[in-house]
Amino acid sequence: MTKKDTPRKLSSPRAAGDIPKIRDSGGEKTLLVNSDHLDVCMKAYYDLRLDGIALESYSGYTRKDTDFLKEHPGIERIAIIGSSIDPSGIRYLDHLRDLLITTSRHPLDLRPCVTLTRYSGDWHPKLLLPAPARTALERLRLWGYAPVSRNLETLGPYHNLKELLLVQSNLESLSGISGFGKISRLELNRLSKLRDISDLRNLRVEKLILDGCRKIEGWDIIPKLKGLERLAPRNCGEPESISQLSERLANNP
Repeated sequence: MTKKDTPRKLSSPRAAGDIPKIRDSGGEKTLLVNSDHLDVCMKAYYDLRLDGIALESYSGYTRKDTDFLKEHPGIERIAIIGSSIDPSGIRYLDHLRDLLITTSRHPLDLRPCVTLTRYSGDWHPKLLLPAPARTALERLRLWGYAPVSRNLETLGPYHNLKELLLVQSNLESLSGISGFGKISRLELNRLSKLRDISDLRNLRVEKLILDGCRKIEGWDIIPKLKGLERLAPRNCGEPESISQLSERLANNP
């Protein structure tokens, strides 16, 4: 079943105001679900062949549960934003590919999500990420990732991962990143404790973005990286040679 298939007959009650609301971002159209008008919203999702849905506590989704997703297993893209919303209803989505969850601290097990290719969200101890051996995960964005190991050895390894973004993590070392052999884009923002980046030598990173990582040591590894096309250090206290390399790469055709 795909998003084009309507799993049950949806009624068309009149809704007040500008419901349903649709957000257009970069050509992708997302339905902002109003929990008081679920039938109206989901009918619009199918009729207009939209790309995904968003459950946002500040945009009309006031329910605490997401159990209505059981009736819509073909949804492929969903964003859940709101600390009061329990996202566990995503377990009903058999074709889920793109998932965004922020400000949630509810227990969530993503290990069964074998079709998931992109996950973005806040990390917390009750979040179980997709099982490396079964997932198709290609893009991973985590805010607040704080493993006890303070490195990446307990994350993954995700052998198909192409993009990794970490924001405000407690990492001190990138040890373990070699398990993500297909990464082409790596972005590290505000990793204030990060020192050791030597394991980058085992990757072929094309785009490396570093922001607010002021304790990095061993900058000399970066000019040796194979395939590097873009380097963007900012507020990292990087040496002049790294700034010059960044400029040279930026000026390449």
